Amino acid sequence: MTKASARADGATVLRSGGSFVLGILGSGFLLLLAVLFGWSRPVATGLALLGAAACHLLLTHPHVRLDEHAVTLANPVRWVRIPWGLLDEVTARLSLDVFTETQKFTSWAVSAKLERPTPSPGLPSSRDPGLAAASVARAPEGAATRAGEGAAMRGGSMTAQRAKQLIEQAHGEWQVLVAAAAVPAPAQPAVALGWEWRNVGLLAVGAVVTVVGLLT
Repeated sequence: MTKASARADGATVLRSGGSFVLGILGSGFLLLLAVLFGWSRPVATGLALLGAAACHLLLTHPHVRLDEHAVTLANPVRWVRIPWGLLDEVTARLSLDVFTETQKFTSWAVSAKLERPTPSPGLPSSRDPGLAAASVARAPEGAATRAGEGAAMRGGSMTAQRAKQLIEQAHGEWQVLVAAAAVPAPAQPAVALGWEWRNVGLLAVGAVVTVVGLLT
């Protein structure tokens, strides 16, 4: 199963394939239980709905979306969209973390693989002037190399380390497109954050049914 899937709009979605399948199976089973319990056992029905919502929120929904303008981290109940122009660094030690110059955002979509990562210069970081200077000196060659790798990087098992590579690749491709004037660089890019209201609603439905069952 491909864990980095391409969308019709040209975006790439990164997620853990194993967690996605497990979430679908778990939520499907719990929804079946909720239907079987019905209104004759409202507490059990509510708990089954809460469990199904939890499977969706924690296993099925979390993903990272890469497009030509930004990287979006979709977590269980919150999302954040970081324009490429503000991306400062990506790390994959205990989790996948995306940094701007002043903020840190963590993705729930993929976990770190327990192995010694191969050292790489990564993105220029404002917190490490020496690394930044070395990375800037290599930027044209590195960006062109990442852009030339294309879809070959998008196969294989998805881990935080691999997601880090793909985010850096997409950032390099954006740099090449901006340099070629193929895409405009926003004058004042800003990080956008919001709530996953559909997921919040799923939790609310399960909680309401459970509370009603306890009160009746």
